[in-house]
Amino acid sequence: MNSYVHIGRAMHAAHTRARAAMHTTAPTGRPMPTRQRGFTLVTAIFLLVVLAAMGAFMVSISGTQHFTSLYALQGAKAYHAAKSGIEWGIANAIAGTCSTGQVVSPQGSLADFTVIVDCATSSHNEAGIDYDVFQITSSASTSAALGTPGFAGRQIGAVVTNY
Repeated sequence: MNSYVHIGRAMHAAHTRARAAMHTTAPTGRPMPTRQRGFTLVTAIFLLVVLAAMGAFMVSISGTQHFTSLYALQGAKAYHAAKSGIEWGIANAIAGTCSTGQVVSPQGSLADFTVIVDCATSSHNEAGIDYDVFQITSSASTSAALGTPGFAGRQIGAVVTNY
């Protein structure tokens, strides 16, 4: 019975020495640090912080893109509201009613814009021909104050004649 116990103890001692050697030297022959506890936790926390920062950045970019599209749409609407004011001003000028500060109320999707049309007339005579030159300016804007997120405004001018 002693021989079996002796063989078992010898195998156990050899196994313990092999494990100790495995933990103290790397394949390159350098000693390995024996206490690396917590390194995985630090790496996981670092990755979580980086992923959270990337997520916050993506949400920020998405919001910026949304507001940029909204402002572009409001700018296009303001342009078309001002253009409708120019067309209205030209029709009135040719009909003989040209005045300053006329307020036009667009309908439909442009109803949230206020359009102010100004018209100035100058009479001319060239080679015995009388004609009028109308300088029309149309300003369209939302009711929001300048510099606030809801503000959009455009101004368009046109010069026409009845010659």
